[in-house]
Amino acid sequence: ISSAEITVGSFVSLTSAIALLSTSFGSIFSDIAQLYENNKYIAALYKILDVVPEKKEKNIGIKERKIESLESIKFCNVSFAYPSAKQDIISDVCFEIKKGDRIAVIGHNGSGKTTLVNLIMGLYHSYRGKIYVNGLDLLTDDYLDEYQTKLASVFQDYNRYEMSIRENVAISNIA
Repeated sequence: ISSAEITVGSFVSLTSAIALLSTSFGSIFSDIAQLYENNKYIAALYKILDVVPEKKEKNIGIKERKIESLESIKFCNVSFAYPSAKQDIISDVCFEIKKGDRIAVIGHNGSGKTTLVNLIMGLYHSYRGKIYVNGLDLLTDDYLDEYQTKLASVFQDYNRYEMSIRENVAISNIA
């Protein structure tokens, strides 16, 4: 190279090395971007794991019930509003789901689908109306913890999680 002459083999080797170096740098920058994206998912996971569940007082004298299987979930005039909301997101909802039923919850963005699922899962306690599981009031019959061990959910998000459904469900079963 110092004599200003380069062989064809040297030129091909040099251009191949430059191309390989360029690809490597591109891969590094892509990996850094992927780490940034994954960090958002990890931050969301930690946010969920840091939530302290809302606990209610246990009814003294009532033995905690075991749930062998979920036979039915019934909503009777259930309404719910978020603390900062001026109106109910779910208003006077009534339905019953029996074991073996297949249902679909369909609606526009912000229509209350996720809120409804959170109520079914017993995640919100400040609703009006009654929710019955196997004929027992979800909040007054002291078996919410047992009920929640029978449930799992994977919520739709516009972000893509890089885990299978099995892995997502397994994460919820850490305890």
